[in-house]
Amino acid sequence: MVLLKRFDVASSEYPWFELTFKGGQVGYQWGGILCAFETAVEGVYKQCEKDNRPLVPRLFACSEKTGLRSKNSKRETQIKFVANGPRNTDRFEIYWLDYDGQRKKYKTLTPGQSWTVKTYPSHPWLVLRVSNSGAKSCFALVRGRKQSSELQVR
Repeated sequence: MVLLKRFDVASSEYPWFELTFKGGQVGYQWGGILCAFETAVEGVYKQCEKDNRPLVPRLFACSEKTGLRSKNSKRETQIKFVANGPRNTDRFEIYWLDYDGQRKKYKTLTPGQSWTVKTYPSHPWLVLRVSNSGAKSCFALVRGRKQSSELQVR
């Protein structure tokens, strides 16, 4: 879930929130039963217990791909790309954006496959969705974090 908006209308001391669920659905939830994982959020019940989900790489808007390029770095990290979904759906092409911002294709994933790349937090990766007809569209543009991260592609 991602919190979009807090409403000042409170019920039993907690406000209501507009949020998005997996798949882009929008809904509303009372803050008295929500907890925050990474950053404290005013109006939610508490800070969540330790979050055991894998970290998500740093996400960028696909429109930023023309301005991103790899930069020198000494700190290593890794990103795991995981393709989930029915076997007859789209595949995904994964590209590294080099020091000049040029695409270098590294891997194609089909549903059910995963791939882990050793990289640097300063190196951007572009993921294109390839439909069964061959049409390509930007799915994600990411950079790793200091710790290992995982991107679910569907």
